[in-house]
Amino acid sequence: GIRDLVRSRGLGDVYKRQPLTRNSAVLNITVQPDDAKLMINNRQYTPGTIELSPGNYSLSVMQSGYLTQTDKITMEIGQTLTRSYTLEQNVGIFTLTTSPTNATLTINKKDYGHQRTIELAPGLYRIELSADGHFPISENITIIRGETLNRSFQLEQQTGELQFTVRPAEAHILMSHLDGTTYKRWQGLSLEKNIPVGIYTLEAVSAGYLPSKETVSIAYNQRQQLSMTLMTYEGSI
Repeated sequence: GIRDLVRSRGLGDVYKRQPLTRNSAVLNITVQPDDAKLMINNRQYTPGTIELSPGNYSLSVMQSGYLTQTDKITMEIGQTLTRSYTLEQNVGIFTLTTSPTNATLTINKKDYGHQRTIELAPGLYRIELSADGHFPISENITIIRGETLNRSFQLEQQTGELQFTVRPAEAHILMSHLDGTTYKRWQGLSLEKNIPVGIYTLEAVSAGYLPSKETVSIAYNQRQQLSMTLMTYEGSI
């Protein structure tokens, strides 16, 4: 039979020595960023060493915030092919300065708080800035890939007025913010205009009188009235 023929002609050892041919190919692939998604012929693979059948393949490497890379490769029997892909970020930079510095930023209704440097995908955005005691600002901006857009914004303060009278008329007045910093000083009665909205303390002092302190709240587009009468030392007894 065939076995006897092989043994008689010494072909058995020849057959044993023939290397086996692998009916596949190997693709070694790395991607950056590490968590980028790899698609081969519309099927997702984990980057690394991938065994494929011989043939033609379409590759896509993608990640949110990056430009997708595509490639075409041909795999042959027994071939080992190495590929490396580094994705380019698909972003532009938006930087801004604001007055006041604590203004709150939203972009397309998403809250960015007090951030002043933000990476954004290319496109059109609606920004809004707001701060207590100020009129809000809204504006459209366009972000271009690979470019930095620098903007500066100054929010207009909301103001009110204070009609102030004091006895004695020569009393000295110190008007301060709640944190203790001085807003303004004057003497006697006064009509103070364009005062930023907020809460203030007013302290009146005059020689021969006890000092007096009052708190006043300034509201937008309103005139607040405040009258202070200092007591003499004798009158306080």
